[in-house]
Amino acid sequence: MDRDKEYRDLFEKWTKIVNRMQERESWARDFGTGDLLYPSEIHTLQAIGECEGINTTCLAKRLGITTSGVSQMTRKLEKKGLVEKMRKPGNDKEILLGLTEKGKIVYLGHERHHRQIQNIINKDLDNYSDESLTLISEFLSRIDEISAELLSKRGCGRKEGDVHE
Repeated sequence: MDRDKEYRDLFEKWTKIVNRMQERESWARDFGTGDLLYPSEIHTLQAIGECEGINTTCLAKRLGITTSGVSQMTRKLEKKGLVEKMRKPGNDKEILLGLTEKGKIVYLGHERHHRQIQNIINKDLDNYSDESLTLISEFLSRIDEISAELLSKRGCGRKEGDVHE
C-alpha cells in the first residue's frame, strides 16, 4: 500500500466534503415560518432551543464562536422575532436567551430536517461494524480537534478548553 497516496486520497475526499459543506452554509432555508434562515442562524437558534435560558458566554462556547459573534447573531435573530432576551432573576446584569413562539416553530422545523438527514445517514451506518463506527467516531473527533487547533492559531474560533460538539 502506498501510504502517501492513501493520505492524499483521504485528504482530497475530506476537502471535497468541506467544500460542499461550505457551499451548503450559503443556502438559506425556511423551517416553517416563511423566514429564510442561514445555517449559522438556525444553529444558533438550535443551541438556544436546547439550552433555554442560556447566556451569551455559554452559547459562544457551545457554538465555538466569539461572544461578539453571538451578540451580533442574537440581535439579528431578535429583530426577526425568533429570539428574546431576558434578565436573569436576581441578577440585572446577566442576559439570558430564549426562543419566541415563532422561534420554537423554526426550532421544531429544523429538528424534523435533522431527523430526515440523520435517517439517511443511519441507513448507511447500519452497514458498518461496531468497530468501524468506533474508528469513524475517533477519526472525526480528531479532525474536530485539529480544526479547532488550526482556528485557535489564527486567533478565531474555538480556544483550548472549549466544548467540542
